Amino acid sequence: MANATLSEVRSIYNDVLGRDFDPNRDGWWLNQGAAPADVVRQNVMLGDEYKAKPTGLYNPGGFLTPTPGSAGDTALRGGQVVGGVMYN
Repeated sequence: MANATLSEVRSIYNDVLGRDFDPNRDGWWLNQGAAPADVVRQNVMLGDEYKAKPTGLYNPGGFLTPTPGSAGDTALRGGQVVGGVMYN
C-alpha cells in the first residue's frame, strides 16, 4: 500500500482535526512518519490534539444531545430553554 499523499494528509487534517495541514508543523507525516492514509488517520486520532478537541454534540444513540456535563446538558436537565426549545 502506498504512503499518503500531501492531498490525503491535508484532507485528514481537515476532517479529523478541523484545521489546515501545516507542512512546517505537521510535515512529519510526509517524511519520517510516512504511512498509508488510513494509518495516518488512525494515528492522528490517537494524538493529543485530537483528544483535546471539543466534542460538540454527544450522540450515543442517534439522538443529538448536549455533551454530558456541559452547560447545554445542565439547562436541558433543569427544564430551561435550549436552542429556542423548552425542555421540561
